[in-house]
Amino acid sequence: MLKSRWVFLALVVCFFASKSDSKPSSAKTKAQESEQVEVHVKALQPGLDMSDFKAQGFTVDEPVESEMASVEDRELLFEKSGLTKDVEAWDNFEKDLFTMRSGSHSLKLMRTWYPKISETKIKKHQKLIAGSKGKK
Repeated sequence: MLKSRWVFLALVVCFFASKSDSKPSSAKTKAQESEQVEVHVKALQPGLDMSDFKAQGFTVDEPVESEMASVEDRELLFEKSGLTKDVEAWDNFEKDLFTMRSGSHSLKLMRTWYPKISETKIKKHQKLIAGSKGKK
């Protein structure tokens, strides 16, 4: 019991000694006070009046045209690649995700995500997507 009191006392002394040595530097405090954040605002549609945001100091980014295929184009790609039956129970999000993944991931990875879909159909879908990107 006596040893534990001395250990505790030694810890308390070390704690207060380390606290008194660590004074906040004025340079660090000034840096924290002058820290600024840049805020970007993006218009969802071209032609929106963003002058109020610019006047308040926001950085206004112009909208980018979507690279997503329209629903009609996406369904046509599924039809041409023979995937219509495979994806008919999927919602639009799942179909878009499949299409985006097909355009940017390997066949091997696609097979791990979609094991029920044949390799031939995925490969054909990927070729059609690569061909449609080249036409833009």
